[in-house]
Amino acid sequence: MNGRTPPIGGALDQRGAVGGYPPVADGAPAQRTGARVGGRLVASATVIVVALVAVAVVVHLAVPVVARRLLSFAFPARPAGLGAAWGIMIGNLRLAAAPLAGALLLGLADRGVPGPGRALLDVVLAGVVVLNVVIVGAGFGAYGARMLRYTLPHGPVELAGYCCALTVYLSTRAGRLQARSGWALTGAAVMLLALAAMLEATCSPV
Repeated sequence: MNGRTPPIGGALDQRGAVGGYPPVADGAPAQRTGARVGGRLVASATVIVVALVAVAVVVHLAVPVVARRLLSFAFPARPAGLGAAWGIMIGNLRLAAAPLAGALLLGLADRGVPGPGRALLDVVLAGVVVLNVVIVGAGFGAYGARMLRYTLPHGPVELAGYCCALTVYLSTRAGRLQARSGWALTGAAVMLLALAAMLEATCSPV
């Protein structure tokens, strides 16, 4: 997505259209499009939080000892320091790259990706999301308040960044996504994940 790479959701033509679709006019239609994108952002965050809580409750009630043995999470008493922020941010961006790459594929193909191709993208992305929700949720269930303290203050910021990236894919998958919205969400994802990395590297657990 550097240089002259076409915007997410498809190439922006001279009329302002994305992916070959008619341009979204100013006013109410544009506001409705923005509202739908915002709704997907809120919905994705809500679903992920609910899923995390559900996994945590099940693990805490059923198999906390087994989960601790399998996860073997380490909780350093002191933050790693600013020097570790870059490595943490790269790890964060790798995860966010999955939905962004999927959206870019749809955009470059002008949403001409055949049904099986779109379904494969959905399955891969769902697998990435589910795997991470299970691991993090199991961590909450196994370690309880200790895990919660360790994920603050960076955890909510990191989650917001991932949800921005996921919303880019969901909005592209559902239909047209204005170039401005796509780039704004992508930029927000990168900035939030960078901020989360700095917080994780420099702030002691609360």
